[in-house]
Amino acid sequence: MRSLVLMAFVAQSSIAWAQPRQSTAVIQVLADERLSPDPVLVDRIADAVPSARVVHSTRLNELIAQRLSRPSSNTTESVMQGLRNLIDEGLDDFWENRFDSSIRKLTEASGALRTVIDRVGQSEFTTRRLFESQIILAVALKHGGDIDRAVEVLRQTIRTFPQIQPTTADFQPEIVQLYQNLRREMDASETGRVRVETDPSHCGVLRDGQYVGVSPLAAVPAHVGHHTFQVRCNGRLSRVRGVVVTLEPITIRVSSRADNALRSGENTSWLVDGPGALPAAIEIGHATGVDRVVLVRSSPGALRLEEVDVRRGRAVARSEGTNARAEVAVAALSAPPEAGGGRVGHSIDALDGVLLSAAAVGILGGTALALASVLPGRRCASTTIDSEGDCAYLEVPGNLWPAAGAIAAGGVAGLVVLIRLIAGDAPEARPDAP
Repeated sequence: MRSLVLMAFVAQSSIAWAQPRQSTAVIQVLADERLSPDPVLVDRIADAVPSARVVHSTRLNELIAQRLSRPSSNTTESVMQGLRNLIDEGLDDFWENRFDSSIRKLTEASGALRTVIDRVGQSEFTTRRLFESQIILAVALKHGGDIDRAVEVLRQTIRTFPQIQPTTADFQPEIVQLYQNLRREMDASETGRVRVETDPSHCGVLRDGQYVGVSPLAAVPAHVGHHTFQVRCNGRLSRVRGVVVTLEPITIRVSSRADNALRSGENTSWLVDGPGALPAAIEIGHATGVDRVVLVRSSPGALRLEEVDVRRGRAVARSEGTNARAEVAVAALSAPPEAGGGRVGHSIDALDGVLLSAAAVGILGGTALALASVLPGRRCASTTIDSEGDCAYLEVPGNLWPAAGAIAAGGVAGLVVLIRLIAGDAPEARPDAP
């Protein structure tokens, strides 16, 4: 009975493992970063991809920003100065008792500055100004009776600027006391730990725009809540990674090659061709939860597609066509390679499920049968016993041969699956799209 239950479990697991891939991301790869992406072409290819879930263009851009990273700020100094001026206006409104106007302006300015925290962190003056504006915003909210929001503003300020403390020389004793009470409460609670790994190593790490050390960092402390992380490698500032820190350890891995290859605009993301395109595609796949990423390379009159298996971390199929008949190139991703062409990676299928089930049952069942033949304490079929008083090994040869056969059969089934994985597949042919 146990063998039957085991067989059913293994078979069910194998069938689930053998289900076809159901999600795909489609992203364009440009030969030169000065070129512009073609979202219309990407949309056509995405519509032709045979997956239950396909993410591309605007939706993919949103997922990359939410789950992976967003571009480092390219805000000009004039824009930064405009935001600082807005803060000054909000502070003036506060001191003139125009609290509603102060709250509106300070909320708008601080929200905008937080989106460019990488630029803020490079200026001690701007950092201090943003910190002060948050304290005043909390005071204005508290004065207006919105205590909960005031407390949350202070908590976010503590998370973002843990190295700065307000003083009674600049702020009312009441608000300084509230800040200090919240700070003691947050410091007394457990903090999260963020591990930062970079490729290459020895890059400067910034948390919320503030320098915290050189990678790799085993445990950067951070208060529970939202934070941003960036690294500076070889003088280049990476994209911004938003992280919600919890009490569970978090690891951030930043590949400079992948980071430099990824570009994002207002409505779409794309890759710049080169050594970083493949690792960037794999990062995108993991971040967005898709099984494969289709890379689209186009030039006047020519189209090349490459399918990347996210789990395996490599390209598994390629096809060529024309921009005018992009659907044909998509279908050709599953067409058999030309004579002499390479095979693609093997995908676990139903046959592999059956073979794996047979291997598990044969090896485990045969082993159990063999052990049952030589377990101590069994009554001997004859007077022959071993030195310990148990049945000698050869007393029950009728059980050992079936056991050896079952183990051998299971081993052969497992070996067949291994050979299929190593040899790969020749993709099945599919008819051209009209």
